[in-house]
Amino acid sequence: VGKNSSGRFLFTEPPSFPLESMEVTAGDGVCLKCSVAGTPEIKVSWFKADGKVRSSPNCKLEFSKGVSSLKLTKASKADIGEYTCKAENRIGSASSTCRVNVLGNTPSTHTQTDPTDRPIIGDSGRYFCHISNDVGKDSCSADISVKGTPAVGPPPLPRRFFE
Repeated sequence: VGKNSSGRFLFTEPPSFPLESMEVTAGDGVCLKCSVAGTPEIKVSWFKADGKVRSSPNCKLEFSKGVSSLKLTKASKADIGEYTCKAENRIGSASSTCRVNVLGNTPSTHTQTDPTDRPIIGDSGRYFCHISNDVGKDSCSADISVKGTPAVGPPPLPRRFFE
């Protein structure tokens, strides 16, 4: 506490605020908020992995009425990590860190059967399935051996498609 030239008391304090970790699904929006309090005027900065976060088409930084927000339009694997909000004024500084974890979407499986699609000997071989989304990728394979073409027989083999 000090006095200014008019004899009024000035209350000064460093900024203080909480920040909470969150878990979201890939593609969802993310909003990290800090309620910032302190006097005199406060400057707020956001950091991720020791680098300063800047506004971009996918990331909006806002400050209004004592609340600093970092908004991600669509969360992706690249957004996983620790975020730090740092508030500073001439009296001191404070920071709060949280973790953002982005969970992947589980791919949907669809089975489509074409009644005219019967396996033939030329269908033998190794088949591969590759799948990916914002969070990662995976693949698998299967060896198929067709011994002969049935004239009348079991139902056709299903074909699987991944979204």
